[in-house]
Amino acid sequence: MDLGLRMQQHINETRISVVTATYNAVNFIENCILSVCEQTYNNLEFIVIDGNSTDGTKEILQRFTSNIDYFISEPDNGIYDAWNKALHQVTGDWVIFLGADDSFASKDSLAIAADHLKHVDSSCRVAYAPVRRLHMNGTHGQIVGEPWEQAKDRLWKWSPIPHQGTFHHKTLFEIHGGFDATFKIAGDYELLLRELKNHDAFFLHIAPIVLMREGGVSTNEINGQIILNEVRFAQEKNGHFKPSFFWTVKNFSAISRKMLMHVFGESTGLSLIEAYRKLTGDRRY
Repeated sequence: MDLGLRMQQHINETRISVVTATYNAVNFIENCILSVCEQTYNNLEFIVIDGNSTDGTKEILQRFTSNIDYFISEPDNGIYDAWNKALHQVTGDWVIFLGADDSFASKDSLAIAADHLKHVDSSCRVAYAPVRRLHMNGTHGQIVGEPWEQAKDRLWKWSPIPHQGTFHHKTLFEIHGGFDATFKIAGDYELLLRELKNHDAFFLHIAPIVLMREGGVSTNEINGQIILNEVRFAQEKNGHFKPSFFWTVKNFSAISRKMLMHVFGESTGLSLIEAYRKLTGDRRY
């Protein structure tokens, strides 16, 4: 194949921008970077926005500057502020936000996704693929992500699609702007609500493309009430003022867990929660 034909094929390929925001992620950032560098898909760019890490993350990133198309390290106001900075640099047709502690599931993840993205209707600005949970001990967990026909019924309950596997078309940001940086955790959900309350998403029927690392129990407990509050704020901001029954139950559960830990201490409180969930046949908290 001559050079001119290869160049034309490259131009016709879907360009994908991979954006990673980092802050003190020294334990996992190298694995994340390597998973991007090893992708067999060529028409991609890698943008990393670091929040002025102090734990060695910045030094690792500097070792890989030749593999990163745009890199900056400076203080920011959280992940959505960092993502907004990245949006000023992206040149791709689709943008995917890969967590600093996450990684692509295989070296062909983006190649497979790009092949399916070519078939997304031009009116659709959000496409997503399944992701697989990765436990802290390194073992694989459940697959997250279901076809849009089922997921859209939960739009006003919780985020129906995994943001780690979500591709955002460049026109999404041209129409809706960037992320609301006043959010700390649910800003990606709020942006999707702006689009999906009136339009459909497109589900990519492929294997999980990202390994999504789970956080520790204590971290999840601390963030639980913040997530619930931000979910409601995102819904209200987009015209949905009545909380769902699902949200009400989740909020009651979060308040109950917080009270248990306050009364009995974190360790005993968690033990009581786990005992109750075991009795009711629910998965471990």
